[in-house]
Amino acid sequence: MLFAFLSEAPANHYMPLFSIIVPTYNRAHLITKTIDSVLAQTFRDYEIIVIDDKSTDNTYDVLRLYIKNQSVHYFLNEQNYERAISRNRGIDEAKGKYISLLDSDDILFPDCLKHAAEFLSANPNCVFFHCKYVFVNEKHEIIDKQTYPKSDNAFKEIMKGNYISNIGFFLLTETARKLRVDENPEFRGVEDYDFIIRAIAESGGAKKIDHYDCGVLMHPQRSVFTDDWNFIRHRTIAFMQKQLTSDYFRQYYWPYRDVLKTHLYMYLSSHSATRKKAGKAAAYLFKVLKTSPTMIFSKAFWKHVLVVIKYRVRSIKFSNEAQ
Repeated sequence: MLFAFLSEAPANHYMPLFSIIVPTYNRAHLITKTIDSVLAQTFRDYEIIVIDDKSTDNTYDVLRLYIKNQSVHYFLNEQNYERAISRNRGIDEAKGKYISLLDSDDILFPDCLKHAAEFLSANPNCVFFHCKYVFVNEKHEIIDKQTYPKSDNAFKEIMKGNYISNIGFFLLTETARKLRVDENPEFRGVEDYDFIIRAIAESGGAKKIDHYDCGVLMHPQRSVFTDDWNFIRHRTIAFMQKQLTSDYFRQYYWPYRDVLKTHLYMYLSSHSATRKKAGKAAAYLFKVLKTSPTMIFSKAFWKHVLVVIKYRVRSIKFSNEAQ
């Protein structure tokens, strides 16, 4: 794979503790706040690696002043690929002991790296750990918080959904290079979930810092809101098949295979409902009960039932109004 390299920062051989990898594509209107949030860190032993996936907007222009900073390194892909390829390039270019991924519309709070460094001081041999994150609006006001499992069994809990996400986690760079992000385009949008599942397996778990140190920006352009339903369905089933047939899954996650299937079927049910596909939404809920019959007694199952009913009623209402 060929890439073009572009950097105005002077070459150096400094090895920081953290490499913050920021893949970006046409986020000129957002990325400066992301970079500013890293440069505002109270802990300074880091580098920022921006991987520009051949943006067609003015991303380079808005970053020109930033990449004069020795802590900021800018790499331009020769063509537009995908986030997975950009993330892997960032992992390859990293000089830090630990890598951390940060999307170009999200932010770190000022003490994020400080808390991570303090955690490593107390746990110097840790391979993989993460902090907690919140959801913010465009003014960076907190609108919600990610919930986290009470159980310390990361192998089971990650089967219920990617609560770690791809923000605020720290993984030993040599381990990240061994794992790599899956570049198969059919996994676009779940490649981070796959990476976290494999990171937990490779690391023997995932330790947590009890601080909300990151912010995920909620805006209409996030792929979770814009991806086509057929693509979501296809990638989810393909993702499930990859996990269930992989050697690492059989070694580390096999006792929780029904947990994963149940979670993914409920995920597909919700997406089907919001896309006005009530029949498919109900069919996926039936798959939930077929896989895990005791789910009928869970709050999560009935929450998804209510989602299906809500969007079905809304669809009927709009249909009647249109007549």
